[in-house]
Amino acid sequence: MTFTRPHPAVITAVIDVAVIGASLADGLLTVVDGGSAAAIACAVIASAGLLVRRRFPIVAFALTLPGLFLSATVVAAAVATCSVARRTPRLGVVGVVAAVVFVGNFSYIGNASVSSLLVNLTYSTIMALGPVALGRLMRVRVELSDKIEALNAARQHEADAVAEHVLSQERARLAREMHDVVSHQVSLIAVQAGVLRVRSDDDAVTAGAEKIRSLAVETLDELRQMVSVLRAAGGLGEGTRPQPTGQDIDTLIAESGISIRHEIALPTTLSAAAQRAVFRTIQEALTNVRKHAPGATVTIATTTTNGVLRLAITNSSTTSAPLGLPSAGHGLIGLTERAEHLGGTLTAAPTGTGGFRIELAIPA
Repeated sequence: MTFTRPHPAVITAVIDVAVIGASLADGLLTVVDGGSAAAIACAVIASAGLLVRRRFPIVAFALTLPGLFLSATVVAAAVATCSVARRTPRLGVVGVVAAVVFVGNFSYIGNASVSSLLVNLTYSTIMALGPVALGRLMRVRVELSDKIEALNAARQHEADAVAEHVLSQERARLAREMHDVVSHQVSLIAVQAGVLRVRSDDDAVTAGAEKIRSLAVETLDELRQMVSVLRAAGGLGEGTRPQPTGQDIDTLIAESGISIRHEIALPTTLSAAAQRAVFRTIQEALTNVRKHAPGATVTIATTTTNGVLRLAITNSSTTSAPLGLPSAGHGLIGLTERAEHLGGTLTAAPTGTGGFRIELAIPA
């Protein structure tokens, strides 16, 4: 047997009927005790006011006050007080409501005994603070539920991101394998087919070799396109765009729009990866100057000693206010990882004159 949870609207209606019925029953007790017509009317008004306690808790509480001070009903005041404590974020308002309820329930009788006075104080305190405590507890429960839902959503988002990262890495691994293994083998097939076509005197063999070579070339072309897609999805490099080399540094400097003094001499034995590291370091440094030190002058110099290439980029202090361009702060981190991958180091620190210096050291 399965239990079906009722619709929220049904639950709300049942709760409204229960609290209004309890309030009216409390009001009927005043009739039994000989209550006046005004007290009965106040009890009815207080009970009806509970209908708006969810949207307008302060209004509902105000409608219960006449019945509270005429001792016509206390249930309606307690329910309204609980609603105020639950739905009002300002503790000052909740405190005022609790104080009003305390005064409404407290009735001073002259020449009363100490025990009667203590009972009256205890009763008034419970009627004032009990609904407030219950309302705040309900509010905290709702807030905790919302935070738990937000936390679960964040965890799910993180899990999805991790899964996507794993898939991205798998795509990258597959792209490397396809490039390093499959492409190499297919290239060998095409070369061998070409050799067979040239050396064979049999027309059938020649035609077959040509067919094999053309299929291998076509396969290589399709494979190249597939690897490009996988590399783009897996974050390997920058797609099919040509990567920068040391020959592109002069163009980078010329198009920077910054006053630059440079003496750059790269060793002829410098690998393509090292040339890209030099280019990217200069590019990031100039970008940072434009962002954080507009108007500064830049000095770029390279030296090669003991098989180590050192690139130093130093900028002077800024001459105008920074432009306030957005910056994620990952540029230098990426440059550091690139340098470490090449077996070198990268340091970045402010100078003593208000400028900044970046130094790259990699094997030449």
